[in-house]
Amino acid sequence: MIGLAVYPFRKNERLIAQSGLFTMHVTDRKGIEQQIPDALQKVVIPKGIIEELETLLDLAGLNKYTIYRDLDSLSLVLRKFHKI
Repeated sequence: MIGLAVYPFRKNERLIAQSGLFTMHVTDRKGIEQQIPDALQKVVIPKGIIEELETLLDLAGLNKYTIYRDLDSLSLVLRKFHKI
């Protein structure tokens, strides 16, 4: 496998917020999770602790808008904050 991480030529708010890069795989069309499965690990979050985790992420300053900087995400965060 030959892989390369590249900075996108044009960046949008989401790429900037996420420090996004693209990966290019020259010799193999399979996804990166199939090419190097030992480099990734799936984490299953039990339904019972999702609300608590969201609260902890909010306290850490992480929410949908800080990750996806668009009007849809901003409206969701504001509606949640104002309980609308």
